[in-house]
Amino acid sequence: MTKGRQNADAIDRVGLRLKLRRQQAEAGDVVLLYADESEALTHPYLARAWAERGADLRVPAPGQAKKVAIMGAFDWMSRRLTITTSLTKRSSDPRLREDELHCAAGSP
Repeated sequence: MTKGRQNADAIDRVGLRLKLRRQQAEAGDVVLLYADESEALTHPYLARAWAERGADLRVPAPGQAKKVAIMGAFDWMSRRLTITTSLTKRSSDPRLREDELHCAAGSP
């Protein structure tokens, strides 16, 4: 049975693979991390606000607006969340963060 564009057999296979990965993590064979990365602005855009007509809608904030790269990983077995940040998304930075995550998870 399919719902919309989803294939029920594919969903079942993904569920089975996830169950197997969790069993491997419980046995200590693998470190199961759920990871994601994103960017955040230090001075986000002010989308809506009440102000007198013609008033400046800028909000004073210290420093300059910057993007911050954020990477987080959740260790399924230890239930520990590790978050790292970087001021750039250079190709070397994700590798550095990946190394930090391996150390935090106790991996070599």
